[in-house]
Amino acid sequence: MGHLPPSASLEEYNQIITTLLQMPENVVYYYPFGQSSFYAVSGRIGATIWVVIFNPDGVMETAFPPTDPDGYIARRGFQVIGSIGEVME
Repeated sequence: MGHLPPSASLEEYNQIITTLLQMPENVVYYYPFGQSSFYAVSGRIGATIWVVIFNPDGVMETAFPPTDPDGYIARRGFQVIGSIGEVME
């Protein structure tokens, strides 16, 4: 999708995701989609906001930097659960 440079490795993609999930200030969302439920985390890596989406079993579905993160989250009906730090307490 062009979110990473062509030279980026799978390890670099995994590092972005791992870093996002380890930052206690990043936001966790509930994401209802049709008859399914998903969960998402959003946060900043450098100047870019990324969104990582998981299915209910904790399997990552996708991770990407939306062009308009706030608009993407609002249009899709994401519901804030809290920060990673709050959820982990």
